[in-house]
Amino acid sequence: VTVVFVASDVITFLIQAAGGGTSTSQNLKTRDLGQKIFLVGLILQLVSFFFFTTLLVSWTIKVHKHEPALWTKDQREGKPWYLDWRALLFALYISCAGILVRSFYRAIEISQGYHGHLATEEGFFYTLDSLPLLFAIGVYVAFWPGRFISATPLHHAVDAEANLPNKSEAVFVNEGLELQGRPIVTGRPAEMPSSDATPVGSRTPEEKP
Repeated sequence: VTVVFVASDVITFLIQAAGGGTSTSQNLKTRDLGQKIFLVGLILQLVSFFFFTTLLVSWTIKVHKHEPALWTKDQREGKPWYLDWRALLFALYISCAGILVRSFYRAIEISQGYHGHLATEEGFFYTLDSLPLLFAIGVYVAFWPGRFISATPLHHAVDAEANLPNKSEAVFVNEGLELQGRPIVTGRPAEMPSSDATPVGSRTPEEKP
């Protein structure tokens, strides 16, 4: 999904850039062609983002209906509402709404031409372009995704690794630490060899040189 929508953004942006550059031509026909290309890029971008928002709504409904434990996970863990993952989801909806409003406005504006009613009225620009984008971006100041989407905590793994005789055998995974080919060390001191053990390289009394 990520690859599809990132590619869509890049392609539609390049189409708009090509149309915008062509529309600066002194030739009237070339200028009109550039405006049409620019409009096509805006419409494709609008369709792409509308489809993304539709997928988001569908995913939200399915999680709420079929995964109640996941839906209320942060609430049951006692996290405040502003650290609940659903707060980030709400912020994403605000962002999507702002981008959709702006995209609809831009598509209609360009369809009327650079001298159309929407393009020549400054109030429409601030209300339907600047303000929606302000909400779409500014919402993440309060609900920064990094506070909700973090790496797996490593403090438990670090504590466990400190007890290992051979730290190279530790492998960090998800919730803790696994060992390859040996049990987890519990802190019991290793058994020491007995005092009468024969040192490596020495000979017993029965052995003759």
